[in-house]
Amino acid sequence: MEELQEADFLPDKDGRVVLKYNDWSSTGIHRYLFKDTVYNNLISLDISDNNLLVINENIFDCWRLEDLNCANNKIQVIPDGIGKLRHLQRFEASGNILNNLTSAMCNCKELEV
Repeated sequence: MEELQEADFLPDKDGRVVLKYNDWSSTGIHRYLFKDTVYNNLISLDISDNNLLVINENIFDCWRLEDLNCANNKIQVIPDGIGKLRHLQRFEASGNILNNLTSAMCNCKELEV
């Protein structure tokens, strides 16, 4: 696996970050992502296929986020914080081991169902 550089975590000119296929299951690196204000303008985030057990709560501070792909991980619970993503239009979570969805998703008024 290629080593990621700091620039790999920065949004491109369209506000998108793709962090697929990194297998962060044992590194814990996902706990340190999205703590910086550089992500305030993030529009699209793909963290699929990383063996994640949880969605980092800091992601829910990316208030402009419209597209969140966390498919094919090992996530069991969608945190209530997802309700803070008022602009969320697309949410992909297939391929996880979800027990149920949180009612906080009702706050995502633009979410396509």
